[in-house]
Amino acid sequence: MGSNSEKLTQQVNVLFHDLTSNEFQHSMDHRFNHEEERWKRATSLFLNFSRPVKLLDIGTGTGFVPLTIADQLGSMDLFICSDISGGILEVAKQNIAKRDFKCSFKYCKIDSQVPYVLPFEASSTDAVLMNEVLHHIDDTDTFLKEVDRVLKPGGLLFIGHEPNKYFYENIFLRINHRVIHFLLHPGIYARKFLRKTRLEKLFDHVYYHVYPLKGNAREKAMKYDKTITDEINRNLIQDGLIKQPLPREEILMILDAKWVGRTEFKPDKLLPSYDLKFLETTQHLGFLPYSDYEKPRISKYYEFLRKKYQKSGYIFFAVYKKNG
Repeated sequence: MGSNSEKLTQQVNVLFHDLTSNEFQHSMDHRFNHEEERWKRATSLFLNFSRPVKLLDIGTGTGFVPLTIADQLGSMDLFICSDISGGILEVAKQNIAKRDFKCSFKYCKIDSQVPYVLPFEASSTDAVLMNEVLHHIDDTDTFLKEVDRVLKPGGLLFIGHEPNKYFYENIFLRINHRVIHFLLHPGIYARKFLRKTRLEKLFDHVYYHVYPLKGNAREKAMKYDKTITDEINRNLIQDGLIKQPLPREEILMILDAKWVGRTEFKPDKLLPSYDLKFLETTQHLGFLPYSDYEKPRISKYYEFLRKKYQKSGYIFFAVYKKNG
């Protein structure tokens, strides 16, 4: 793993979230709403709110974690919100300001640098909170050492919404996902077939002639994606991180450095020097829209898989305790 790879990953994340921060401003009702109950339950179980606490949220994004759990905090508590993207951190600040929380807030932009350095003092926080963060980082070992440095002995580390390697190692669950996904979304596979046979453009020409409103929406979305892609490439070339523009698909793969069957994490082996206090895995049907999971038959089947393969859901949520 080279420093150039880590630099590229960090810069793609900064640029993407800065450039799309306005879009996130208007999309607070996103997939994390399905995970609020777990975050509330885990923090109420493991955090001691009988004394003043200092919490550090890394990768705050639009503010999901503080917006979910800050109502449990009191006037003597401090919630530090941090992110590598200044643009999206500003969105979080605006979202949090709309709520009447009792605790104090501090906002801190994390600088993009290699090796990763967190701008916080050693042993300064009672708990570190991260939701959908680790898979955006190339050098997770160095990053987790920094997390360990800023966390007090006996402190807690909450990690949510990360890809679980046990899902990918379970052949049945992987095949099961592909079958269910095909049955629920045959159009995606039909488009892949059309793309391979080079008939996709002809199909789109006919389809969007019949449904012009859908065609206009698709064209608008494609223009937006191209604008973002072009701007990211312009900045990466200017910074000397790449020589030729990258296609959108490759940028998205860099953005999610540890997802889609590449590296992922085994939650019970991620931090061997920590005690794993809590683990839940979800989405045993793999990556499907949440609306699919809410369908009665799918929901019933999902519950069966969740009980049978408790350790092997597609996504994991874990709480770790630092020794000492």
